[in-house]
Amino acid sequence: MTFVVFPYRGKLIKLDQLDYGRIYYRDFYIDLLSKAKKTESIEVFLNSLDRVYTSSESNPRVVHLFYELGFILQNSDSVNADDILAIDLRFKNVSFLNSESRVSPIELKLIKDVSFKDYEFKIKTGLNEIKEGNCYQFNLTYDFAFQFSKKLSAEHFLSKFISKKEKLANYAMFSYIGYLDKIFMTNSPECLFEIKNNEIYSRPIKGTHKWDESKTLDENFLNLTRDKKCESELFMIADLIRNDLNRIYPPNCQVVAKKLPLKVPHLIHQYSLLKKPLLPNTSQKEILFSLFPGGSVTGAPKKRVMKILKKLESRSRSFYCGSTWLTYKNLNCASINIRSAQIDLKRSELLSSAGGGITLRSDPYKEYLEMSYKRDSFLSILTT
Repeated sequence: MTFVVFPYRGKLIKLDQLDYGRIYYRDFYIDLLSKAKKTESIEVFLNSLDRVYTSSESNPRVVHLFYELGFILQNSDSVNADDILAIDLRFKNVSFLNSESRVSPIELKLIKDVSFKDYEFKIKTGLNEIKEGNCYQFNLTYDFAFQFSKKLSAEHFLSKFISKKEKLANYAMFSYIGYLDKIFMTNSPECLFEIKNNEIYSRPIKGTHKWDESKTLDENFLNLTRDKKCESELFMIADLIRNDLNRIYPPNCQVVAKKLPLKVPHLIHQYSLLKKPLLPNTSQKEILFSLFPGGSVTGAPKKRVMKILKKLESRSRSFYCGSTWLTYKNLNCASINIRSAQIDLKRSELLSSAGGGITLRSDPYKEYLEMSYKRDSFLSILTT
């Protein structure tokens, strides 16, 4: 069994009954219908995107793009043979779900944390890269592992996820892949791109403050806009995204808004809005190669920072910091999978990750706290 749930125009949509499903690795893929393993490189998947973006999908399509796919696009060899790079799903059936108001909180026991001492060491190591002129900003992230009751099923997690309908972000997504017995869940507020009316938009998020309940949205946002570190963080990444969009011909990206507010549970963010027109012959592959992975979860310059982060983080990011590309009716958009979790039902383990952009203005302790705020913001939809 495989299904996907996401919010759409005030409703909860469920996609099930696979018409097509593949899990792609570097040198092979798994066909989810036949369960067969096929020895084909990831190029098979990339070539499937070599068609114009306006090409209509006969069925709803969800494509999970895992962060390590970015190394393939950058012609890097930093990909392990067992790293999932993409999951491509197309469905026959669409139905509507009702949110459930009474679902017990899920108890999560922290089994893997990060100390401030280790975090501070990694930041200082990364800051040396900035001082040596190797990058301008890098997005340092960590994994946090939790144990939960062995009795919990995919349906239980789904019930809890949809019970918080009012807290679901624009790019929230719940995917259960039966072959893996894993849930890939995100409550992402961030858009890598959205295509509508022959234009492509991107909304990079950079800059975070904890939400002050005693203040209004305008007051919280004003405090955030006065933070010079957050401002420089946002402007650097917005410029990177502008350049990424300009890799799609012709190079005519516009910055619609430099700084806009975005409230999520317990936090306030700021983001920029960029757009550019698309030519009728623009392919999905060209869009992917130009934008993925998102600059806000890597840093600037992207290719160099990805190599730096690979050494600093010493792990595969996997689903986290990848993207989920959804094609449904007139919706054609890709998120950035921040505020996310991979839930292994066989091992009764939830892996959630968090991080933030680091610049020369960064205070290690404040960055450490911000990382915990982001982690807790996401987990609150399960634990409260």
